[in-house]
Amino acid sequence: TTTVLYDKTPPKMNKQAIGLAGTAISGASYVLTFSAKADDGGAKGSGVLDYLLVWSNVSAPLPNCGGGDSQPLEVTVGPDGRGTAEMAGVPWAQLAAKYHFRLCARDRVGNVAPGIVFAPDKSKPPPECLAAMAASPSAGMPALCVR
Repeated sequence: TTTVLYDKTPPKMNKQAIGLAGTAISGASYVLTFSAKADDGGAKGSGVLDYLLVWSNVSAPLPNCGGGDSQPLEVTVGPDGRGTAEMAGVPWAQLAAKYHFRLCARDRVGNVAPGIVFAPDKSKPPPECLAAMAASPSAGMPALCVR
């Protein structure tokens, strides 16, 4: 007798274990990092294949990792299990004001987890914004740093 198992369950993503975070590395470059620790149910699951990271520039996060206004970002997961993606070309002020990200794990048969939502921390601008303020407080923030 042959037993066939069907994997219809999306991977589980523990928000604390995944630790999705972002850092503004310049006025127009934002890097997201996470730990690739999604769980696809051990022997009963098909295994996590990859991660999808999408963004939107609307006032609320997207409901899932596909369709609608979602825009994908390329995600790289290293041998150490750390995932990274970079959002480039969007001024910090615009990014901090209304961008949202959603990270979802996808298993080997195409089931996609609901994901984890992340929004940039508006209180942590990129280094050049802080340096500009320190150098000339009366001049104010550069345009790319102001919402």
